[in-house]
Amino acid sequence: MPRKFYRLRRFKRGLFSSLAKRWRIFSPLLRAQVPVRLNHYASVNHPQELLIFLPGIGDVLEDYEFRGFIDAARRNAVPFDMTVADLHFGYYIKRIAIERLREDIILPARAKGYTRISLAGISLGGFGALYYAMHHPEDIARLFLLAPYLGDETVIGEISRAGGVKSWSPDTASAEHDEPRKLWRWLKRVANGTGSLRLVDFYLVYGLQDMFAGGNNLLAELLPAGHVYTIRGKHDWTTWSSLWNMLLAQSQNIFS
Repeated sequence: MPRKFYRLRRFKRGLFSSLAKRWRIFSPLLRAQVPVRLNHYASVNHPQELLIFLPGIGDVLEDYEFRGFIDAARRNAVPFDMTVADLHFGYYIKRIAIERLREDIILPARAKGYTRISLAGISLGGFGALYYAMHHPEDIARLFLLAPYLGDETVIGEISRAGGVKSWSPDTASAEHDEPRKLWRWLKRVANGTGSLRLVDFYLVYGLQDMFAGGNNLLAELLPAGHVYTIRGKHDWTTWSSLWNMLLAQSQNIFS
């Protein structure tokens, strides 16, 4: 796609997402196409692992390619194929993100012979990756979370005041219609060794000046050494690109 049209699409996606986030009357502007639009990047080695990239709230299908993520992975000869999913904010508003990720991407990937499937998500995409893993942990081999959204200041502050996730006593009733609280309750169970996914399957990267750093710090406290990477940086592609390259520099340890 010519870069000028990419920039136009990105401007529109960012604008429509901002409007829909503030006033749900604008949510129809974010058309949740079925099946989800995909870009696939095959490896020459025919690997059995697929890495699925999920976008942030204002991102478009081409962002991971145009921002250098795909080329960087290829330069480092990572042993997996890659797919970018246009699973944008509109799918979350309609509460079909998990369904479409499974039906349109993960199950067809299994049918094609992929034996390991991992998710990489930025911001809202990081939340989506975790939320999918919470619902279908048996589907996911690893999670690569880049500055994930983990809830608003209310829930992050509550967990922080409790002294961290392990000391936090979640209110089951208050989580009934609160997805971030449900997610943190699940993370607490994972930290206690419950379920098929383990914390050694998580990798977290974020900028220290990121607007979501508070929640990311809480998640980082749960993860093993060598699974968290931070640099000075904000919630932007420059920071995420640097962090992605930091992960790739450890590719022999992480992606083997």
